[in-house]
Amino acid sequence: MEKVAEAVEELQAAIKDQEACLKRKRETLDEQLDHLFKKPKSKEVKASDVIQLNVGGDTGFVTKRDTLTAVQGSRLAEMFRDRWIHSWQGTARVAFSSTWIPSSFELC
Repeated sequence: MEKVAEAVEELQAAIKDQEACLKRKRETLDEQLDHLFKKPKSKEVKASDVIQLNVGGDTGFVTKRDTLTAVQGSRLAEMFRDRWIHSWQGTARVAFSSTWIPSSFELC
């Protein structure tokens, strides 16, 4: 039983090391992406920016950027982060894949 406990401790330590390594790699990648997508000085991105969405051809969806980025780590949050919004060259219109269903974006 003691060997099992030791093995578990070793595995937990290895997992912790891997998590730390992955965190460092993620930070490095984030820094590289920030460098690639530097914010232009001419346009400041704000959480209150209003964005019109085209979801499956329906362009009737308008929301603020902070709504789309409210859930950290979500696909929408990643798409609308500061560094990505500049790659759209200042446009506030975003086209989503037509496989997304417009009713998914409607309020109940």
